[in-house]
Amino acid sequence: MTSTIRAARPRDADALSRLAHASKAHWGYDAAFLEAASADLNVSPAFIEKHDVFLMEDPDGAVLGFYGLMPTPEAFSVEHLFVAPGAIGTGVGARLFAHLVETARGRGATRIHIGSDPNAEGFYVKQGARRIGTTPSIIPNRVLPLLELVLA
Repeated sequence: MTSTIRAARPRDADALSRLAHASKAHWGYDAAFLEAASADLNVSPAFIEKHDVFLMEDPDGAVLGFYGLMPTPEAFSVEHLFVAPGAIGTGVGARLFAHLVETARGRGATRIHIGSDPNAEGFYVKQGARRIGTTPSIIPNRVLPLLELVLA
């Protein structure tokens, strides 16, 4: 039996928040950084109700990763894409991103913007996105790569 992707439900918010925190910590950020980023890593039930949020779970129901996608005036924006530390490098991220692209296409998107963690930029480039600039981080004096995927 394989893992499945399904729409997140508001009751999944705590599990998704814990996964986002664990995934970010995987990259070696210190405690001060993780504390400063904490609010941005939390996923609320209201966010899930309002936006496209999908998760991948294994046959036992363990969450392997998730994404959040929301429309903006310029393009659709990836608000979250996190993979559980034990599943990084196993194809979970690529499967979630492919699902994200199809979801965006289904909503009429022609472009997807991604404010990427520096550690994830290579992943997004491998998926076909290209860097178009930078975007401010929630961490003062820090900028993030801004990538775009044009949907043909």
